[in-house]
Amino acid sequence: MIVLIAAAIAGGLATAAILAPVSGLAALILVPLAASAAAIFAGISIAWRGAHEDTDRHGGRARSDGMAVAPVRIHR
Repeated sequence: MIVLIAAAIAGGLATAAILAPVSGLAALILVPLAASAAAIFAGISIAWRGAHEDTDRHGGRARSDGMAVAPVRIHR
């Protein structure tokens, strides 16, 4: 959650810094939209990375399947 808030603040500040010299009204209108978009993209990035870490890096899928089969083998 903190990462999403930080992404929104950073996106809003970057947009404000770029648009403020050009047009103050455009900055006031577009800063909240850019901050929301930055938070959405950060959330998608976190979810995408989390979905791939479980199976690829740690081998979570194979390990959990092995643990589910182990008790069956012991009782037979």
